Amino acid sequence: MEKYAALFIVIPVIVIVVNIASAALSTHRAANKQVMTEGILGEAEILGYKLNDRRRYVEYRFTPEGRDEPLFCRRDLFYLPLSGFKEFEPGTRVPVRYLAKFPTVSLLVPYVKYQCAT
Repeated sequence: MEKYAALFIVIPVIVIVVNIASAALSTHRAANKQVMTEGILGEAEILGYKLNDRRRYVEYRFTPEGRDEPLFCRRDLFYLPLSGFKEFEPGTRVPVRYLAKFPTVSLLVPYVKYQCAT
């Protein structure tokens, strides 16, 4: 019985970790869906890509409706395919969607499946 005592600790910890990861993924999907369905369509300028701690980021800026100053954004790019992923040249303009009340919650339309709006 003592051999299996650790399982009473390990298994619940694994279940908790899986549930937390699942909830986080669900939240990101819901945020992306909201931005894509309710978000305002605008135009963003690609500033560049960064590789940091084995994570890839895209940096861009856009000017939300009613504002004079551009908003600078940096988003993780998740779930990158091994082939077929397109990096745009800095200065390229691409569609962006953002929430009117919270324009920092935005998605680059070409990368919707690779990033999270939050």
